[in-house]
Amino acid sequence: MKLAAIFAHYDVDHIVDDNTLSILDILSDACATVDFITTSELDLSSVPFPENVSAVRRPNIGYDFYSYKTGLLKLLADEEVTHILLVNSSFFLVDPDRFREALSDIITRGKAFDAFGTTASHQLGWHMQSYLMMLGPGVLRQDWFADFVNDIQPQNSKIDLILNYEIGLSRLLQEQGAKASVLMDHLTSGAAAPDPNLGDPVQLNPIHVYAREIAEQFGIVKTEVLRDNQHEVDLDAIYALADSASCARLHTQVDRLKGRYQVGEDKMTSLASKTAGPPAYRIARLRMPRSRGVRVAVVIHMYYSDLAPEFYESLRNIIEPFDLYLTTPFEHEVPGLVNQFADLAASVNVSVSENRGRDIGPFIALLRDSEFDGYDAVLKLHSKKSRYSTLGDQWRQELVGSLVGTSLKAMKSINLLRNGAGIVGQQDGYLTDPRFWGANQPTVTRLLRETGSIGEDEDAELGFFAGSMFWFNPRALERLRHLSYAQLDFEPEQGVQDGSLAHAIERTFGPASRALGFKSTTIYLNGQEIHGIASKCNRIPVL
Repeated sequence: MKLAAIFAHYDVDHIVDDNTLSILDILSDACATVDFITTSELDLSSVPFPENVSAVRRPNIGYDFYSYKTGLLKLLADEEVTHILLVNSSFFLVDPDRFREALSDIITRGKAFDAFGTTASHQLGWHMQSYLMMLGPGVLRQDWFADFVNDIQPQNSKIDLILNYEIGLSRLLQEQGAKASVLMDHLTSGAAAPDPNLGDPVQLNPIHVYAREIAEQFGIVKTEVLRDNQHEVDLDAIYALADSASCARLHTQVDRLKGRYQVGEDKMTSLASKTAGPPAYRIARLRMPRSRGVRVAVVIHMYYSDLAPEFYESLRNIIEPFDLYLTTPFEHEVPGLVNQFADLAASVNVSVSENRGRDIGPFIALLRDSEFDGYDAVLKLHSKKSRYSTLGDQWRQELVGSLVGTSLKAMKSINLLRNGAGIVGQQDGYLTDPRFWGANQPTVTRLLRETGSIGEDEDAELGFFAGSMFWFNPRALERLRHLSYAQLDFEPEQGVQDGSLAHAIERTFGPASRALGFKSTTIYLNGQEIHGIASKCNRIPVL
């Protein structure tokens, strides 16, 4: 028997804590090899890993099953490996010795099964919980399991992950006639009945409700139990199982993580959303940006991924090498977006962002974090569709066409930015008529005053490229990078047509740029300032 382990790691503070190192020590003693796969931004060379631990860092998408996939694709090619442990970083050691014994029990008893886990849940059907389980040759060497692994894709939420992969794997095992069992099944092991006020035992998560029993038997407790304690279990009884050093470590780790996570309506824990500031995001990168002296970039908010082929064809008109930044709220679409543009751009960077602020919120987040620094010209686009007009597609195509519809238009726009322009947009889309203020004038005035773009006694003057698609010099938007977090509290998306923070910021790009001495222009004006040129008759089909 050759046993290997895959440890799926993530830490919100981008560290490898003492708890993780202790788990790795125990795994390394029990296994021939351990693949440590992290989605945290770690300097792996500085971590004191045991000798038989190999460390890999990957983009922070896809939760633990996508890390399991990374490890499995490697280990399934090793014919000597007969058994694989899947372990993630979602639990604390209460008693390392008890955990070592429990792990030994899993390995010993698990030899008689094709798959063997620690605990089982009956929510939505019987399934092994995936934080600690072992797979044997009756699974690993089957074509249907290889197909399952290859089909693993990033999921949009934790509940999607559980449904598709944790529950999905157990259902697949049952369908294929594989033998599967666990150390503890609360419905069959004689565990004491939980508080009846908690509801139907079948629908309870055992790692929460039976946290004390699990700690006593296996020496572990799920992180979220100590951090959130949704079911008000007796935490003192769990802490009492640990020696003084372990107890102090537990308290330190829990205190570190409290406030960094939230419990949603689906009862799943996730990283807490920021209460203020631009949307939080994570970036997956294919090749590093700005390599080989690339000086042009494109940023597209890809809410509607079905428009990716349309944007691909337009971007082919940029004959100069460019880096591509894509923003989306949909984590599962990352691989498809990368594949779509991989052969077109010098680098592809996909930002998975909270769904706040439409295209503007993610854009401001990247702008503030210096993602566009060092470029001469950046093209801002987004997959605009309208719920309110059939003319939305036409308008999007006209806007994109005016900016990058031909190689000549793209080249002229880039050259204008290199020669002093701050923003280059569509001439017919520049709006100055007061009817296009909507409900946004007070907010625009406040934002421009905070940036110093207008005086404290001045009112904002309307003038913007509608649709928020344009070429820009990043230096021209410098002042918008310094808006306070309080001013950047983007609302969750609710489909409003007007009056949101995103609508207001759309109207600040031109004034903020002009305040720094940069011109807003078009390729037809050849660098002449557009503001002040008669545009009262300009209108747009959708706002």
